[in-house]
Amino acid sequence: MLKKKDIIQPVYNAGKITFYSVSPKKDKFGTIIRGEYQEEKVSSHWFRHLGITASDTYYAHADDVDISRKLAVRGKTNISTKYIAKIGDKTYEVYRYFYAYKNNETEISLKEVD
Repeated sequence: MLKKKDIIQPVYNAGKITFYSVSPKKDKFGTIIRGEYQEEKVSSHWFRHLGITASDTYYAHADDVDISRKLAVRGKTNISTKYIAKIGDKTYEVYRYFYAYKNNETEISLKEVD
């Protein structure tokens, strides 16, 4: 007799991503210092890699953006496109995020920053 198919859960062990909020640096009088920014850690998550689809590339090119990575994080996370993300020693900007309720994960498209 054949065994019933088991539901396989996705594994989020490709690495750890940390999100930072970026705000202008201020001096002791509260004046913004031009060109200097401070990063404040918002959250950290384990992720899995996703493939960049043709439609992702098409919509990103319409905004003159080259997507370098696409990841998935478990659950619905509080992420903004104003955040930056760090994976290892590389820094990325969050281009797009989308909650996929069917898989209970948040898909994140990242643009690499020099």
